[in-house]
Amino acid sequence: MRLRSMTKKLGLVPCHGRFALVEITSGFQVHLLIVKRWSGTLGRRRKCSLCMCGQSGYLEGRVGFSCRVVHCRQETPRSFGANDSKCPTTHAGNANGSDTVDLIALLNEYTSRDGWVLARTGADFANGHKQATGSSLPAEVWERF
Repeated sequence: MRLRSMTKKLGLVPCHGRFALVEITSGFQVHLLIVKRWSGTLGRRRKCSLCMCGQSGYLEGRVGFSCRVVHCRQETPRSFGANDSKCPTTHAGNANGSDTVDLIALLNEYTSRDGWVLARTGADFANGHKQATGSSLPAEVWERF
């Protein structure tokens, strides 16, 4: 029930370019659930490619975060195909040969743009699945990231 009330308090999460960022504070590890919930909701908008949730308050001095590819949905039960040009998460001809966003590559690309951030991300940064990944960063690194 607490998760539901926290989600309602967030209201409408805006897309900033190709991604949506949700930032929360909670003593419970909920960023995984929040990003899962919002990635499905944002798929109806067809603008966002990914959803990220950063959570402070769970790990002292750190921000835990999760990312998910936003999966497109239509108003009807049929889902968009992998090559549907209306779906913002499909990008035919990616360097990795895939038609979908590779979050691990994307996060590593972002961190490589700033040597200070890159030096502080650690070996466990952006581990996981290409469409659902995350990590935790010291709070000051998160702010700059």
